Amino acid sequence: MPAASTSGRSAFSTLLEPLRDRNFSQLVRFLFLWSFASNLAIPFFAVYMLARLGLSLPAVIGLTMLSQLTSIMFVRAWGPLADRAGSKTVLSLSAWLYLLVILGWTFTTLPERYPLTLPLLVVLHIFAGIAVAGVTPTVETIAPKLAPEGKATPFLGVAGIATGMGAGLGPMVGGLAADYFSFRSFAIKFSWTAPGEVFDFPALSLTGFDFLFVIAFLVGTLSLNLLVALREEGEVSRDVALAGLMTSAGPMARAVSSVPGLNAVSAFAYGYLRRVPGAEVVMGISAYQLASSTQAAVAAASGGRLLVGEVARRVGGALDAAIDEVGDVTGQGLELARHAIRGAVQVGGPSDPVGRVVRGAVLGTIRTLEGQQVPAQQSLRGAGYGAVQGAVESGGDPGATAVAAVGAARELASELGVTNAEAAAVMAAGALEAAAAAGEDALAAVRDALPDELTGAQPAQPER
Repeated sequence: MPAASTSGRSAFSTLLEPLRDRNFSQLVRFLFLWSFASNLAIPFFAVYMLARLGLSLPAVIGLTMLSQLTSIMFVRAWGPLADRAGSKTVLSLSAWLYLLVILGWTFTTLPERYPLTLPLLVVLHIFAGIAVAGVTPTVETIAPKLAPEGKATPFLGVAGIATGMGAGLGPMVGGLAADYFSFRSFAIKFSWTAPGEVFDFPALSLTGFDFLFVIAFLVGTLSLNLLVALREEGEVSRDVALAGLMTSAGPMARAVSSVPGLNAVSAFAYGYLRRVPGAEVVMGISAYQLASSTQAAVAAASGGRLLVGEVARRVGGALDAAIDEVGDVTGQGLELARHAIRGAVQVGGPSDPVGRVVRGAVLGTIRTLEGQQVPAQQSLRGAGYGAVQGAVESGGDPGATAVAAVGAARELASELGVTNAEAAAVMAAGALEAAAAAGEDALAAVRDALPDELTGAQPAQPER
């Protein structure tokens, strides 16, 4: 191990350093708020079941064991997905699911225990286990991933302080809130009146701990807004990660489908998740799958001679096959273009000095997406991002790659119904975004390689 660096700074100054890092300070705020929100509600679940719902202690322990067993089963789905998609992406998905579980507790009484209370508790504990399997490992690993090399100790220390403060304050505030709301209630009822009869149906009823669950849900939603602004190297969008999770969870869902009542879980139409606030549209395939397909297509192009036309044809074919799985590509053009070209460029790498792979991949991808009525702005920006990202990941020259991508965009401008300048500007914007995410060296290389008019001005937005 290298010798520890010495510094004359005080411990207080050392602990302030992580807060000066804009990205890590965003994580610190999230960890505090998430820990606070979750601990507003979670410590009171058992109390709620015993005191409010009147369940026996063995029943409460049995439901807790069900949640833990589900968590063990789904670690094998969340873990590999976090390796491919990033801890932030998996954390946002699993944390959002956990918040929905917390909110679901308010419907276990209407306003008292009813026939569906126990089945609903079973469902809530199953989904809580799924969520915990994603939240726990990603919360513990995201801080070390974001801490600068050689400075892990103060950064992890501050992250631990934030998490501990939230975990300590949450139950105390929750207890005070539970006492305050114990003699208060709120209800929304539907009423039907007819000659000789009046029928009331309680659509929503909040009392005591129910208020606590709603507050925890709202505070947790605020914490996820902080997570959105966090940047993690190698992350992919939540839609492609969710698709990968569904693929990984398939065998486990089939394994439990024979259990009475659980077959509905395996048959759930995950497309409905696109209607849940904060959960984006499911893309249907993972970024890893798409990038792998275009990698294989380029590797096979013309026996390795990498002719532009052959690369374009094979990349377009691989993307077509992916689109057949996706179905509706509305709003997915940017991610499709990004990962299709990213995978293709990784094959070319440093051995593609004249940009034949880049040019061919851009031509094949953009033309394929054009045939699917994907807006030009989405496909061009995604292509620019994917080209530079692929170059950085494969050890290529991001500057030369960006130039080749912009040249291909100019070549496609007339087909897309935009001017050469508009196509080049949007492609360059995507390239610059990827370079900025990769680091200062990559950004400097791309800025130096591209003309000033593409790096200094706000890019034009083409209209189809």
